[in-house]
Amino acid sequence: NPDAYNQSLINMAIIYYSQNEFDIAQSYLLQCLNSDSKRNDACYYLGKIFLYKKDDYSALGYFQKSATIQPGLRLTPIDTSKIKLNSVYYISEILLSKNLYNESLNIINAIITQYPNVPVFYSQMGKILAHQNKFREAVYYLKISLQLNSSNNNEAMKVLHEIRNKINDPQVDRHRSISVFSTSKSNALKTY
Repeated sequence: NPDAYNQSLINMAIIYYSQNEFDIAQSYLLQCLNSDSKRNDACYYLGKIFLYKKDDYSALGYFQKSATIQPGLRLTPIDTSKIKLNSVYYISEILLSKNLYNESLNIINAIITQYPNVPVFYSQMGKILAHQNKFREAVYYLKISLQLNSSNNNEAMKVLHEIRNKINDPQVDRHRSISVFSTSKSNALKTY
């Protein structure tokens, strides 16, 4: 059964990945992709390996493939939607690290349209906007993220804290940041 064989390669890769044996894990994942090029889980883990190796270009390629690939029917269960969503998050993170804000925003907007109840994407939107000093819009999206998940949303809370620190920084134009934390939807989407 080729599906079971490929899953065993993925399982071995995950074991080696968890032991920080990235080259061995990479070898297993590439064997899996040679056997079945539609394994988005293999692409996802390769993306994470290259991200760890600080090869953002290769990581981005594997995450993009993982997010867009349409896996065939398999006998072994796998949550391909979760893999896709995680891949999109990492794509956005890589683009953000390269200051490619518009590209990152476009990806997050598209995924929010498809998956409107995933809090991490609203947090990511807030983070991108905060990097651009668009604090009102950032807070708006962070509040949505917190509404969707108020109990375990460290990312949204971290970005809100960073925004508060920036607003209190004398280098930030105080006129633009007045009443950021009391924004309404209509005010949050205005350019200020």
